[in-house]
Amino acid sequence: AGFDILLTANNHCLDRGKKGMERTIQLLDSSGIRYAGTYKNLSERRQRYPLFINRNGFRIALLNYTYGTNGIKATSPNIVNYIDKNTILQDIQSAKARQT
Repeated sequence: AGFDILLTANNHCLDRGKKGMERTIQLLDSSGIRYAGTYKNLSERRQRYPLFINRNGFRIALLNYTYGTNGIKATSPNIVNYIDKNTILQDIQSAKARQT
């Protein structure tokens, strides 16, 4: 068994703080594991999100958000996708625009 995609925005993504989140991103990048939900900075989020999967003739956009991070705040320039109606609507529109 194995996996090649992770959804990283969750209530534990900042348990080890800024360094822990950045280390996780570094390990995923170096392992070739694609992910959605946490990012080093806004530029990286714009490049990588939404995450698209192409399988068997289908193109699927993965969106990932969390309700919170147990009181630990993401520090600039790091990005965690929090549940926010306006952000989610913008991300859906972005995914639709890039669907073809």
